[in-house]
Amino acid sequence: MAVMLATMGPTPAQTTQPVGAVGAQQPESGVGAESTTSVRWNRLAARLSGEYDTRRRATASVSARMAMTMRLYVTLSASQYEATMAVGAAPGASLDTAVATASAGVLAALMPDADARRAIDAALAADVEACTRHEATGAIDVGQRIGREAAARLLAWIASDGLDAEWHGTTPTEPGMWQSAPGVEPIGAAWPKARPWVMMRIDQFRPPPPPAYESAQFRDALDEVVAIGRQRTPEQADVARKWVTPGFVRWNAFTTDAIDRRRVSSGDASRILAILNIALIDASLACWEAKYHYWFMRPSQRNPAASFPEGMGLPNHPSYPSGHACGAGAAETAIGALLPEDAAEASRMAAEGAESRLYAGVHYRFDNDIGLALGRTVARAVLDADRQGRLRRW
Repeated sequence: MAVMLATMGPTPAQTTQPVGAVGAQQPESGVGAESTTSVRWNRLAARLSGEYDTRRRATASVSARMAMTMRLYVTLSASQYEATMAVGAAPGASLDTAVATASAGVLAALMPDADARRAIDAALAADVEACTRHEATGAIDVGQRIGREAAARLLAWIASDGLDAEWHGTTPTEPGMWQSAPGVEPIGAAWPKARPWVMMRIDQFRPPPPPAYESAQFRDALDEVVAIGRQRTPEQADVARKWVTPGFVRWNAFTTDAIDRRRVSSGDASRILAILNIALIDASLACWEAKYHYWFMRPSQRNPAASFPEGMGLPNHPSYPSGHACGAGAAETAIGALLPEDAAEASRMAAEGAESRLYAGVHYRFDNDIGLALGRTVARAVLDADRQGRLRRW
């Protein structure tokens, strides 16, 4: 795979400013809690979205639920960053009020049921009440206005993002092509028509083709998956199960913990989370565009001996490249650039996340290698957009 990887560019580069670039221009958080406002709302979103997803399982498709997770994290963090930047242009405005108000507006719109709304309203009331203890009424009022405007702006942007489009295509039938489970719509088949956040085109970074079906390179890769299925260790099975958690959830948890450890300023925290999640969603879209361009079969579709750990199964979308690996490469690169002290651990996690799909029996090694490379390429484009002032296309 060396030639294929070379076409995708180098491994993570420190191409943008680490923490400090926004914090130098923005007021510090004043709520007084250990975590910044953006981090607290990110964690609330993780909890509420998990509960909301559980309540929707009987009525929403897997594609819709995955789209909801991606859209929630990126819209939340982008609205927080938008509010942060607007406060920087409005001296005296309450930063924490603006970020909390933007966060509440986004979450309430995306999770419009009574259980979620009660938790959102309570969290917003607590944040605003905390701000009133040390900030003037005028600062609170301006912060609320800024937050509402930021939420409205981002909600308008995602209203036409295309993630909810219906798929009306057909599955190719040539040898080596992936086949959907009978009677089940392919997951994310319409996402190649979605609008990216930073990429100019969804196929801008399309990777080269996978190895030719039945070529020596393909057979070697398939044999590796089969061998792991026959000799999978308990440790490998545990890694495979560990990474069933959606990448957005796992990488946001890692990043918010790092932000707390490093005592990152409120302004920097919003910027980091926005860049992370924009990199994650554009990497996901680029990945799914490639999946449905190449339609490459899963290992077990060629050889049923490519087995899965107990309790796991085959994801209903094409194999090449690995979605987990695309997200891991994007997160590794964004975190390495913005939180350099956590770069080594992010790289270790990214490697494990990609390898987990091989251990699970659902991906070839070339799926993972190219997925990591694609995610890194997309994240570098997002970091470049931030450095050049092009991140906020909304």
